[in-house]
Amino acid sequence: NGIFDRAEEHLQAAMKRITRNHTKPRDGEAYYYLGLCQKYQGNHEEAYKNLYQATWSQAFHSAAYYQLAELACMKKDYDEALQHLERSLSTNAHHTRAGNLRSAILRNMGEHEQAFSLAGAVRDFDPLDFWSLCEQHFALQDAGREDEARKALRTLIEGMHGYDQSYLELSMDYAGAGLWDEAISVLTDVYLEGDDSRNTNPMVYYFLGHFRLQKGEEQKALAYFKRASEQSPDYCFPFRLESIGILEEAARMNPGDARAPLYLGNLLFDLQPERALRAWERSVALDDSFWLTHRNLGMAYDRVEHNPALAVDHYLKAIRLKPDDQRLLYELDLIYAAAREDPETRLNMLRQHHNVIADNNVSDALAREVMLLVQLGTYEEALKVLEANKFKQWEGVSKAYNSYVDAHLFMGWRLLQEGNHGEALKHMQAAGEFPPNMMVAKPYRGGRSAEVLYFTGTVYEAMGSKKKARECYQACVSERQNLTLDENHYYRAMGLGKLGKHEEAMEIFNGLVSLGEQRLESTAADFFAKFGERETADDKLSNACYLIGLGCMGKQDHEKAAEMFAEAVRLNINHVWAAKYLDQIQNLTDK
Repeated sequence: NGIFDRAEEHLQAAMKRITRNHTKPRDGEAYYYLGLCQKYQGNHEEAYKNLYQATWSQAFHSAAYYQLAELACMKKDYDEALQHLERSLSTNAHHTRAGNLRSAILRNMGEHEQAFSLAGAVRDFDPLDFWSLCEQHFALQDAGREDEARKALRTLIEGMHGYDQSYLELSMDYAGAGLWDEAISVLTDVYLEGDDSRNTNPMVYYFLGHFRLQKGEEQKALAYFKRASEQSPDYCFPFRLESIGILEEAARMNPGDARAPLYLGNLLFDLQPERALRAWERSVALDDSFWLTHRNLGMAYDRVEHNPALAVDHYLKAIRLKPDDQRLLYELDLIYAAAREDPETRLNMLRQHHNVIADNNVSDALAREVMLLVQLGTYEEALKVLEANKFKQWEGVSKAYNSYVDAHLFMGWRLLQEGNHGEALKHMQAAGEFPPNMMVAKPYRGGRSAEVLYFTGTVYEAMGSKKKARECYQACVSERQNLTLDENHYYRAMGLGKLGKHEEAMEIFNGLVSLGEQRLESTAADFFAKFGERETADDKLSNACYLIGLGCMGKQDHEKAAEMFAEAVRLNINHVWAAKYLDQIQNLTDK
């Protein structure tokens, strides 16, 4: 997480516990990570002691000696570093980083041929190891074999395919051992090929600034930090622990840089959201004109400080600065919904940007617009939008198919109540289709097919076609369902009731009530949720209330059902089916 001081506190506590009754603990893990923490914080003396203790453990012997070698190398004590590397390799002969660092040290000691040979041995073992090839290039260069050095350099550049992260990683391999000249050369001579005015990933120049600063070259460091702040922020997302200190260092040396705190916040947000929020606030105070900083602040104020008003304010600023980004509109609507903003206000906002969200490969915001059209009862317009667009089903993309089913079912329901049975039947049947532009297929476990078949049966029943209705109810009951109860089982139970199997139906209704009550008591996060699909606590509670409402409605306990549906809508303003059933019960009560 990069919270080294707190990590050190906990590791110190662990050390006291495991050494209370033993001079040498059975496992050296705590020693190793404590030493690593202290190394990251620059406390090399204490780090050395604890890493040495970790070498007593077989599991951490090789890794700990490698870290000790890096510390020795930082002090230019190459003899000691080589001794540590020999010990590291004694328990892990295929430790390629240890082999490469040994080659680098020997090269710095003037042993060019031996360095070249050892790097070649690593490369023979792992042909994709770029550090070993880079070491061969440096060894040839230092030995004055220029033609061979240029050939090795060209092979290295071709192998790394110009991927900036590969070069940053290689530079950090050298930086970890205090080999600042090599770290600089990897980025300037190899990656930038001598042109350090080239536009590239900002982190390249931030790293170069850090390396220069470690050499005491403050003016050169500042020049690189300024160069970094001028680079395009597109696709810059730092992720290395070392980047935390480097970005903080850049912000201190170049206090007018609004980008360093932006990138720092990006790195920290997942695990240190409060610290990320403060970094983004510093960034926007320096530059109020960059849309992404406002977007990030909006997300942070919503998720961290639970301040939807401030979140909306920053999202609106982001949209004004970048009106062609549909993702901003999608995320803003999520915040509006969580704050229970009026659906018409939300729909108007999306309609104002309809051309942007419709003309896009990603249909997140368009799916939200369709959902709101359905929620507000404008089913015909929703269906027109659904028919006129293609909804690609990528991972993490908001799904529009449920709105397609809802629009047809609700339209069919309305027409059925109006007595237009023929048109109602068409819509109920259409709800069971999978149009090519929706890019979905029928799920193995049936999905919502039981629901569609049940409603289709009710239309046939209203038309007086008992045989067709019974066929639909039988198909509804026979449809493959999820093994665990969910809202789709409600329609299977309703189908069972229509077929006279009331005891089986009642068992499902009771199960839905029991399941909903269990979920009300537990709102644990979904470990497997990804790409922003994770439900909020209110969404989980809303779905739990909805399950209870369905079970109670099936048991004819309309008062309890209405109470649960009302609570479901209060918790999730977008829960269209809870709202629909609540309205249905209220209409029955009024009659």
